[in-house]
Amino acid sequence: MPVMPEPRTPMFGMYLPQVSMSFPTIVTRVLAAEEAGFDSVWFMDHMATPMAPQRDSLEGWTLVSALGSLTSTVRLGHLVLCDKFRHPALLAKMAATLDVLALLFTGEKVSYEGRYVSLNDAICLPLKGMSRNGPWLGGRVDGRPSEIFREHVYVAPYHEENIPALVDLIGADRVLLGSDFPHPEGLAHPRDFAAGLSDLPTEDVRRIMRDNGRELVGLGV
Repeated sequence: MPVMPEPRTPMFGMYLPQVSMSFPTIVTRVLAAEEAGFDSVWFMDHMATPMAPQRDSLEGWTLVSALGSLTSTVRLGHLVLCDKFRHPALLAKMAATLDVLALLFTGEKVSYEGRYVSLNDAICLPLKGMSRNGPWLGGRVDGRPSEIFREHVYVAPYHEENIPALVDLIGADRVLLGSDFPHPEGLAHPRDFAAGLSDLPTEDVRRIMRDNGRELVGLGV
């Protein structure tokens, strides 16, 4: 008989894209979410409002930095960060500064040689932060970073992507149903996502469409 995973407590977040909203309005809504018991509030990271560049919006990291000093328990983040906006070393420094009281860095120097980005004896300071987002540890790791990443990541791809190729890369147990609805490029009917899985075995389709999500939140299969 299969062993059921330990149940996990679901966490609830609110997506609040900062489009055509004043800072006081955003503060009011974030504090209301915190008071209501939300675990997190998420913002967008775009140079201009998608599909509506004429509508003003506040820059994501500057906004979160300001909100971090006004909130107490709610986690703040972005859906998602654009990797071309900030060098990874700068992004890490920004995160450490924002979360200056959490155990974010160990203080060790870090070197990394990647395909697109390399670091040589990068200094990982400040050391601690507010512990809303930690602990994250920097420094040496055992094993290949790509394998460590694979063991701790789930991917919810767009339906237009080559999902069988993604399954070959990371395994069917790491792929989740994704729709991105109600964005214009999203799927209004999640079942339509299965159309891109026709080349996969039935077991893989079931994992992607249902089982992986259930396991992720501790519901079992």
